[in-house]
Amino acid sequence: AGGMGGGEPPNSQCGEGEVCEFLFDHIEGLAAASCLEADPTGPLGNGEECDPSADYWGNCGSDFLCSALGEGDSPTCLPLCDRSNLTACTGYQACGEIFQGVVGTGLCFGECNVFLGDGCAPGQQCALANAGATTERPDQIIGFCNDNPNPGNQTIGEMCERDDETGVNNCAPGHLCQDFGNDFDECIKFCQEDTEGGECPDGYECRTGVFNGLDTLGICAR
Repeated sequence: AGGMGGGEPPNSQCGEGEVCEFLFDHIEGLAAASCLEADPTGPLGNGEECDPSADYWGNCGSDFLCSALGEGDSPTCLPLCDRSNLTACTGYQACGEIFQGVVGTGLCFGECNVFLGDGCAPGQQCALANAGATTERPDQIIGFCNDNPNPGNQTIGEMCERDDETGVNNCAPGHLCQDFGNDFDECIKFCQEDTEGGECPDGYECRTGVFNGLDTLGICAR
């Protein structure tokens, strides 16, 4: 067994005809892995639906893992990443450290910009999911696109309607719909320092510490 890391894609550290198997453990901060005799390559790339039963990697290409992130989601090829190899995450993806007990290693995931709504198709809304590291910042907010049959442009402080199961609502991008102590659901704006679309309007300040594990994400409050 060895460690993943060092800024190189995982399979580049194994010999020809070998695949780097992630052991879901870590050694001195690096993810533990072992080179096994196998065909590490498949025909599929980032974000493509895959078959996880094909072999260890599924039928994805090298350095991808065939996995379904959410219950009921179709498995897709997701790039493996670590803090020294963040270039694997592209588009709206960030490196999320989602393996329990493993430090510094994760998967690239994310579909859209939570603050601006970019990345989703018409009739969809970008929903807050998590945070991860990118080459630009260590706390990039990650979003996923959900179907939204009730889109709208309600803004901060205005009454709103939301789906209790999915959280989609009729607020403008960059807002959630929640009861903020006024006995009715209202649009509440997300905020984050040095983020396009993450500023608060006049009369509001960014209140952080309200989202568990997302220290730099906040909501605009008076």
